[in-house]
Order: sequence, then structure tokens, then C-alpha cells
Amino acid sequence: MFVDAIGDPALREILATRLQAPYLRALQDVLGEPEDRVLLLIDIVVGTLLHRMGMTGAPMVDADVAELIEMVVHHFAD
Repeated sequence: MFVDAIGDPALREILATRLQAPYLRALQDVLGEPEDRVLLLIDIVVGTLLHRMGMTGAPMVDADVAELIEMVVHHFAD
């Protein structure tokens, strides 16, 4: 779906408004961060999860997810 969205502005709009926007607002409220920083956070976390699934065919194991969460929390706690 994301690959299709590269060349499809209408699909990008649907993904941005219906899929990403609610999470973006919630994370902005919780983290107290501006939109651009939260978008980067979403890109990093979702991109990492999708990359692992694409490369291995399996989701990240719990220990890796915990480490990813720890890195993100550590960064935003500073």
C-alpha cells in the first residue's frame, strides 16, 4: 500500500488523514512535541518495523521491540 501511495496522491491523502492523523495528534499531545518531530518519530518506528518484516518475513521479537521503545523513550525523555 505504501509503495502504491508513492505515485498516487489520493491514496497518500487517505493514508495521511485517516490512518496517520489520529496517531499524530495523540502522540503530539502525549509527547508535547511539534508535528515535524512526531512525524519523524513515526517514520523511524514504523519504518523499522516494516523493514524488519520485509527483510525477515517475521515481526520483530519482543526483545527488539522493547529495545526500540527504550531508545525512543530515552530520546524524548531528554
